Amino acid sequence: MAKQIIRCVCLAVVLVIASLLVPARVDGRSEMGNVPHGLPFPFVWQSLEKLDPPSFPRSYAVMLPQEYPTWVSFAKLSLNIVLVWGVAFAALQVFRRWGLGRNVV
Repeated sequence: MAKQIIRCVCLAVVLVIASLLVPARVDGRSEMGNVPHGLPFPFVWQSLEKLDPPSFPRSYAVMLPQEYPTWVSFAKLSLNIVLVWGVAFAALQVFRRWGLGRNVV
């Protein structure tokens, strides 16, 4: 059981960090100051006011924090990890109860 919990936590961390690869949509110039990134709740914000896009809406992925001011909320990051872990662990338990996931994780 402990191995299952650790594996689900590792899976949750990877999924939450991988959510930074999903581009954020910006609908106007006023939103360029705080572009949120991360799923299910945003936990990274970047100021992209230096950019001058030709039109809106635009999608932006996470850019280099050395070039664009970046803020990270470790509380929301932790909340995302706990939420994704809970869903993954519950799904694993349901699959095991149904006999579908005997060799999963």
